[in-house]
Parts: sequence; C-alpha cells; structure tokens
Amino acid sequence: MSKSGGNVGIVTAALVAVAVLILVFQLVLQAQEEIFSAGEIRTEISEGVDLAVVGGTTAALLVAQEAAEHGASVFIFPHGQELGGDCRFLVEEGLAAIGTPPQREMGLQLTAAEFKNLIRQRGGDINKPLLLEYFGDDAEQFYSRAEKRSEILFDTLPLADRNPYLHFSSFLDPAATFKGKMLADLERSGVIFRSETIKEINFSPQGRVESLSLEGDEGKGSLLFLQGLILADGGYSGDISRWHEFFPQGDNYIQPRPSQENYGLQLAADQGANIIQTGFFNKRIILYPPQHDEHFSLPEWSLEEALLVNSAGEILNGNQFEADRLFSFVLNSPADEVYVIMSEEMALDVAEPDFFRIYEELEEVTEAYSLAEPGNMQEMGLPAPPYYIAPVKCGVDYTLGGVAVTPSGEVLKGERIIPGLYAAGEIAGGLHGEAMLPGMALSEALYFSRAAGRAAAEYATR
Repeated sequence: MSKSGGNVGIVTAALVAVAVLILVFQLVLQAQEEIFSAGEIRTEISEGVDLAVVGGTTAALLVAQEAAEHGASVFIFPHGQELGGDCRFLVEEGLAAIGTPPQREMGLQLTAAEFKNLIRQRGGDINKPLLLEYFGDDAEQFYSRAEKRSEILFDTLPLADRNPYLHFSSFLDPAATFKGKMLADLERSGVIFRSETIKEINFSPQGRVESLSLEGDEGKGSLLFLQGLILADGGYSGDISRWHEFFPQGDNYIQPRPSQENYGLQLAADQGANIIQTGFFNKRIILYPPQHDEHFSLPEWSLEEALLVNSAGEILNGNQFEADRLFSFVLNSPADEVYVIMSEEMALDVAEPDFFRIYEELEEVTEAYSLAEPGNMQEMGLPAPPYYIAPVKCGVDYTLGGVAVTPSGEVLKGERIIPGLYAAGEIAGGLHGEAMLPGMALSEALYFSRAAGRAAAEYATR
C-alpha cells in the first residue's frame, strides 16, 4: 500500500472514531433527559452538592449551619416556608435545659437522670428510649448552644418551683434577635437557598441517597447529585388529618401553624420510612380575638388560675386542669362563644393587653357575653377584678410523632438506616410520648440540628 493510502486510512479511522464519540455523547445526554423528564418537564444540566436541607424552619436553618461548619456544602430548599417562621413560637415557649447559670444562681440541681425521668413521667409511652437517653445526656449543653446560635440568654426561671428546667429570655424581642443571628450566620457560611421543589429522592443501586429530581418555577426539571438529604420542614400539624384516624372538627378549632405542610414527612413515607406515634398531638387553648391580627397559645400554667366559660352557661375552672377536658370544653361550646377570664396579673404575663377586653364589674361581663349568673362564676373560683376576658379556640400547635430516627438523626426503615437520609426538629418522632414538657420544642431543635448536622456532614465528606 502506498504511503498516501495509509494516511487516508488513518484519517478515515480517526474521523470515524470522532463521529462515534459524538454519537455516544449525544445518546448519553438524550438518555439522561428521557430518564429524568416527566410529561413536558425536561431536565437541565445536572449539578452537585454535599447536602440538601428541606424546610425553612428554625431546625432547618440550625442544621444547615451545623453541617456547613463541619465542612459540607449545603443547599436549603424552603419549599415556600417562611425562613425561621416558627422561631417566635419556639422562643416564647421557653427552653428546657439543665446545669444552667440561672439554675446554679437559685441553688437548683437537676441532674440528667432526673430530667429524663420528668420527660418519661409527662410523656408516658416513649417509643425510642435510646433517643431519650442521648437527648437527656446532652441537655447540659442546650443553654450555651442556644446562646451561641441566638446571641440571647434564656436567663429567667419564673416557674422554678413547678418547672425548674424551664427557662425564658428577658431580652427585648428575643425571637427577632435569634432569627436574625441564624440568617446572618448562614449567609457567612456560604449556605445557598434554592427555590425549586423537590419532586423525588433518587437512590443508588446500593440504596444510598444519590440525587434529587427538582422542578423549577416554570416547570423546568433538573437533577441535583448529592450525598445526603436532611428533612427539617416541621411535623405534620399543617396536614394533620392525613396522619390521624381521628382529628377534632368544629367551629371552635383552628390550625395555628398552617405553614407546616409536612412535605419532608411525605418524602420519607414514600421511601417506606417508619412514621411513628401519630396518635399523639399537643392540644392548646388559643386566644383568638376577632379584632386582632394574631392568635396566641396560652401556656398551661396560665389556665390554672382562670375560668373557661361559654354562652350555654357552662363553667370550667382551670384548677381542674386536664388537657383533654379543657380541649373538649372549648371544642363543644357554642360556636365563637367560649371565653377565658383571667386576672390582670396573669393576663399581662401571657399576652398583650389588646388581646383582652377589661371590665371592673362582673355584671358587665355577664351581660356583654351572655354568660352564667355571677354567683355561679364566683363559686367556681373567679379571679379578682379587673376581669380580663378574651375569646378562645382549640388548636394543635405541636405533633409528637414523626419519622423514626437514630440519636444521630438517621431515618429508619424497619430496623435499618436509610443511608444518606436524616431528619431534624419536629419532624422526628420517638422522643416524646403522649405529651411533652414545656420548653422541649426549642431544646429538640437544638439537639437534632447538632446531631443530624454533624452526622450528615461527616457522612457526606468522608
């Protein structure tokens, strides 16, 4: 063969090879597009990150910060939730903690064992005893951790004789400070907020979290490769009827936390994760004045010196406090005609004065609201005047069950961990039984954000 003929053969072979490579590349792109498209939704070029967090709750912000501080790149998908929208609720409910400066100043010594026993007594059925052990052993760190994350102090113990673990903050508008600190820390740490919706979790052949199928505002699909996903968009109180065989109905029931749509819980359920303790939820009596833009959950202790009354002439003394009984009383009262009567001191301790109408004479109260005879209310332990009165309704502000997790926040399916899937905050179940101690919501967010954030970051970057 001539030299020129050999060169032609080499060039031809090279061109064929290039054409084959181009064809293969096109086929790969086409296959990727077809695999991850749904209907008219087409995928964009894929990208990657170490961890993604579902939710805009306080727990979501805290767990993202924790993971970022431990070396992981993090995206947050708020899914329409207001960032830190539950922060005010958490802060106003207080902090359950032990071994704190305020306790030492008052000579209070509450051990981890005693704290765990109080949780058991209040909750009854604890689904995950090991989780409670880890939580209780970590409780001495809650006070300093809250200070680090919020720059506020939970420095008062107003109910030390009754609840020696329950701390409140004396700072001016502590929730706003707490929320501002979290958002500033996230900005500095490089955590990125994303607006897409997570449509599906995709797994590797080995069963590990591998990618997320996303959908943008215009219906454009994309694929995000990652090592781990943390579910932290709250419990199921925003869609509670889906998870409960029985749930109260009636005009005197409202949903105080509608932003919790439990999308993360559904993602977990779709993967066969254990959803536990769905029969338990935290019932509250809620101030709900029609003239006010906000409502306010009354602390349990505030009802102990109050009366619940309705236009049917029925009266219930808060000293007879049982959550189910008070809840039933309000729920079954005439629509929009059930009220709480409190002393001035107690009313101003729990809410702003404009939540109430104020009367000096009892007869004015009974005439204005068509209530029982004054003598009957006095026999039931009516507070001293002036009388602070406000309409109330029922609500469920906290759901005690959720996704079953390990003490590190790893999501469980049967007895096995789903590799790369974590949960933090109220979405996690197993720590409480049929009720929880006051102040536990914030403590739970602090515990799980640290445990799950560190564990997920270590998993994603190893």
